[in-house]
Amino acid sequence: MTPEEYRIIKHFWTQIRAIQERRDSSVTKNRYLIGAAMAHRRIHQREIDLETLASLTGLGRSSLHKTLKSMVVDNLIRLEKDPADRRRTLVRPTPQYTSLSLDMYEETRDLIKQTSKRLMKGAEENDHK
Repeated sequence: MTPEEYRIIKHFWTQIRAIQERRDSSVTKNRYLIGAAMAHRRIHQREIDLETLASLTGLGRSSLHKTLKSMVVDNLIRLEKDPADRRRTLVRPTPQYTSLSLDMYEETRDLIKQTSKRLMKGAEENDHK
């Protein structure tokens, strides 16, 4: 990796952290894991319940419940009883969370495109030397 490539990649990760911070100013490792699990389930168009969320994130019951409670307070998720099985609690993103996530995905996609162009430009310049 050239020094210029290193600077480009370092800038990329700095920008990624800034994007994440704008999406959820209280972002923690647990919130990140929960968000990733919810995104995975959303991509596959499946509901996610507490048991599945615990399994996907690897979080203990206490950590999971504490994190979910703070996300409910911050209006990022809703906990709802499954109408088909009242023993099961579903975790659903709020419209606010979904909107913030979509904004983050779009910003991230644009940043990846910009970073790729900068890296390709640097590679082409090195080929011509």
